[in-house]
Amino acid sequence: MRTGTWKVALGLGVVATLGLMGCGGSGGADGNNDQGIVFRAVSFVRGPESIDAEQIRCTEPTTQNAIVDSSWVIALTQQDFYPDRNDPFGNPCGGYIALENNLATMAINVQEITVEYEIPGAGITPPENSISFGLRINPPSSLDESSSGQVNLAYAQLVGQMIPEQMMTWLEQNQNVLPSTPYSMNAFFRARGQADNGTRYTTNEIGYQFTITR
Repeated sequence: MRTGTWKVALGLGVVATLGLMGCGGSGGADGNNDQGIVFRAVSFVRGPESIDAEQIRCTEPTTQNAIVDSSWVIALTQQDFYPDRNDPFGNPCGGYIALENNLATMAINVQEITVEYEIPGAGITPPENSISFGLRINPPSSLDESSSGQVNLAYAQLVGQMIPEQMMTWLEQNQNVLPSTPYSMNAFFRARGQADNGTRYTTNEIGYQFTITR
């Protein structure tokens, strides 16, 4: 049983605009997307980074330089949210979810990314996180260029929202019903969007694993 839902709006500043491939559907209807065939969550990645005592330099990921990113260690007493662009220990160049549109001729407009958390051995169910989004992913047939290097692929950046500040606070406040640190917390992400003809699609689920420490 879930205890609550957080909603956060993200802008488009560092998100690449890319594409999808498709099956039809009536306006406003839910389209078939079994196993993410039409609208797919591919993986989490981070871009190349250069970190020194003075600054953190991040390069946005592309299909040529993206580094697969599937887990991280979170120190509750040292981190306020994740990922953190200003923290060298907060995966500053990470937090990109790769989304692919496989509709032949229609774009998909990403509207929301939802996050569900699971903590094995916990005596309480963590709240979900709902992230409002604005991102258009072109179809494979598009002639537009893409900063990702693949016309129907977008890297959506979830700065501070894979584990938002509210979730960090929740973890601190519920220590009495959570396992002793270090413990594992799994996060499961899905993106929801709407094709140009109004058909709605939800991606397959993609996971990310955290190790929670003090």
